[in-house]
Amino acid sequence: MKNRGHIEKTKEKKQEITNFNDFENELFGEIGTKARDEYEVELSLEIIGEMLRIEREKQEITQEELAKKLGIHKSGVSKVENNTKTQKISTIIRYAKALGKKVFIRFGDTKKDLEIVLG
Repeated sequence: MKNRGHIEKTKEKKQEITNFNDFENELFGEIGTKARDEYEVELSLEIIGEMLRIEREKQEITQEELAKKLGIHKSGVSKVENNTKTQKISTIIRYAKALGKKVFIRFGDTKKDLEIVLG
């Protein structure tokens, strides 16, 4: 993630952080700030890639095999799983479909209310 350099600054400050929310606030700002919103989006994208990778591995399918099903290069599968490039929703849906899964995305009333499920 982009803000990893902040970890060193936090160590230098030697502030006492009592829970993970405090840690996120220290590194990425309070909920509702631009920096925090960017962090939340990036984190969601990383989680999606990780979910897809776990499902592929559970089905014992290699990246090469999945790439062949999708008609893309193996590097394309790797980019989705490792979130090295922002993916379109259509790409994520195609990927899940190739694994025999559906993607369910639910948006709520707040920026924290985003749920993504493979089913």
